Amino acid sequence: MPVVKLSVDRINDLLGVDLQLEKLTELLFNLKSEIEEIDDKYITIEINSDRPDMMMSEGVVRALKGLLELDLGAPKYIYENMNASLEIYDVPSRRYIAMGFVLNIKRHEDLVDELIQFQEKIHTTYGRNRKKIAIGIHDADKIDSYSCRYMLVDLNTEFIPLDIGRSMSIKEVLKSTPQGIKYGDLSLYDGKHPAIICGDEIISLPPVINSDITRIDYSTKNILIDVTGIDRELVNGILELLTTTIAEGSYTRNIGRVLHIDKTSSNATGSYLPTYNMSEMSLDTDLVRKTIGRDIEIGSIVDSLRKMRFDAYTASERSIKVYVPPFRLDIMEPIDLVEDIAIAIGYGNLEPEIVPSFMPGRYTDMTIAGRRIRDLMIGLGYSEIYTHILMPDYIVEKLSPYKYLKVLNPVSSEMSVARPSLILSLLNFLRRVQYDPKPIKIFEIGEAIVRGDDGYWKTVYRLSAALMDHEVGFEDIQADLYALIRALNLTPSVEPYSNPLFIEGRCGRLKVDGVYLGVIGEANLDILEKLEIVYPIAMFEIDLDKLVNFIMK
Repeated sequence: MPVVKLSVDRINDLLGVDLQLEKLTELLFNLKSEIEEIDDKYITIEINSDRPDMMMSEGVVRALKGLLELDLGAPKYIYENMNASLEIYDVPSRRYIAMGFVLNIKRHEDLVDELIQFQEKIHTTYGRNRKKIAIGIHDADKIDSYSCRYMLVDLNTEFIPLDIGRSMSIKEVLKSTPQGIKYGDLSLYDGKHPAIICGDEIISLPPVINSDITRIDYSTKNILIDVTGIDRELVNGILELLTTTIAEGSYTRNIGRVLHIDKTSSNATGSYLPTYNMSEMSLDTDLVRKTIGRDIEIGSIVDSLRKMRFDAYTASERSIKVYVPPFRLDIMEPIDLVEDIAIAIGYGNLEPEIVPSFMPGRYTDMTIAGRRIRDLMIGLGYSEIYTHILMPDYIVEKLSPYKYLKVLNPVSSEMSVARPSLILSLLNFLRRVQYDPKPIKIFEIGEAIVRGDDGYWKTVYRLSAALMDHEVGFEDIQADLYALIRALNLTPSVEPYSNPLFIEGRCGRLKVDGVYLGVIGEANLDILEKLEIVYPIAMFEIDLDKLVNFIMK
């Protein structure tokens, strides 16, 4: 989990109360955070990864104010439309951007360090090391023009990167600076790179580095924030998180909106961001009581939600309307609100109870039937093998009678395709053991991945068996298949069938009570030759999902 170092002075200054470290430790523990280290000036806190809004003193204080009942309900901020615009051009490698201001920030010697730490913690968690989203923080008063553009620029374009002290071409930045070497390949597209240009100056080269011109320092009073990435919803959400959290440390809680004009669409009017749109959720009080295990009055539930900085109102006897501020990125379902109610009550105030089990353990029908089938196959002289559901693509491509699912980034070329049939796994296995003493009789019960009639891929369970010998025919494998099906108190029959894996005229479909359960036949000689198998093979494969329905009736 992320670990942040915060200033005790800043926390107490923003809180307006001098908390004893013992009390602060207790409150943070209730908020799923734990103090790891304390010295005269700083505390090191392990923050739960689902609470990015607490990775800065301002966010911690916002949560503490609720628990201490110093400030209840969703925080209020003052929004104003700035005389600032952002024209967004086509940037295929990093399509989305959002910008906003935070005004009248309280100066503090630790503010800059905490801002940079906050930025980097978001980069490594939600940003996936800047691949998904990246953040730029600028001193707004050092920008000459708020008429900005987000676009691809040529690599020969020059600007002054942060901490370098001289003008460099973008190409040089990507090749020679630590940030360029680490992040330079993330957003390159067709020999160009994304840039944010305000007036005539490049202020940022996302996700690599900002311009030195807009460096933040102790004197910074107003800041401009940009967020870029490949996920529109997350980009907008992170902007809301940053602006509202940092605004907690503003004298006036002023947040400035920027007019975003998407030049890739027909929307010429544009829209202002950030919006502070709160999402609305309905919470069933029965869910709260059942989950927490306490008969809580609806008024107490509302009060608990307000302590956790939500706006909440009684909608009916059993329902509460909750408004979730946009900085709470972790709230996705009503059960997340229940967790916050438990935090507000205090886990130490809840009595643990042993929950009785209403679902005693039992074997599934597939397990019961599978064990029975294994015993019968072993009784017929077959040895069970276990192979992985992933197999080499060159095996499937050599045979290729089935559609198959290919792994995008396989850990090995030997595990690059999800098998569409266990027959392929058995053939691959026999290829390696074909010179062992004959006959070789093997079977496997396992999963395969097939494409259904609805077009979706699904997992199916199959039984597949193979018989290899110097001479082997359809009748040999059919005798074992019939013995198996009859031992399961079913009546088998086989109808002629055609399948590219088997010799034409030496292949059939297994049928039980009018239902087709599988395929049986002699392996196609061309396929054996492709796999460099020199001995004949007879095989069958059964759909276990269907067979189990007959067995477990």
